[in-house]
Amino acid sequence: MAASVSTNEVYSVNPSSPGSATNYAPSPAVSAGDLAFNATTLYESGIAGSGNDELINVNTDSVVGLFSVGGTHLTGVFGLADDGTTMYAVDGTEVYTVDLANGDLTALFSYAGRGLGSANGTAFIGEGSTAVPEPASLLLFGTGLGALGLLRRRRNRA
Repeated sequence: MAASVSTNEVYSVNPSSPGSATNYAPSPAVSAGDLAFNATTLYESGIAGSGNDELINVNTDSVVGLFSVGGTHLTGVFGLADDGTTMYAVDGTEVYTVDLANGDLTALFSYAGRGLGSANGTAFIGEGSTAVPEPASLLLFGTGLGALGLLRRRRNRA
């Protein structure tokens, strides 16, 4: 999927045919930078007439609400992603969770000062990709490999 800052359209892009796209759905606003699915519902970060960014439900062609934190409306929400349970948004170097009922954001953390720049519409969760193992699973796997190595070493000595 792709959205345009010059039209109020969301496009379906065919990756096997570079440059080809078809209209998927209209949007009540131009794109502010990103799209993300939550289950089967497609959401977009759009730019309201006021210049503030807003959460758009593309499936229903409707504005859910302005992106806001404690009543302050944001103008730089360029990243959206969903991990299957939670929608996330990035504004600058701030990462938020998104309330899909009204567009309200709750701050999670900032990655400022870590040598990384501001988000520019790049998904920050591997949407649609395979699951990444939990650290505890990796530790268990590593311990098992270490134990196998020790057993092999003992057999070689014997």
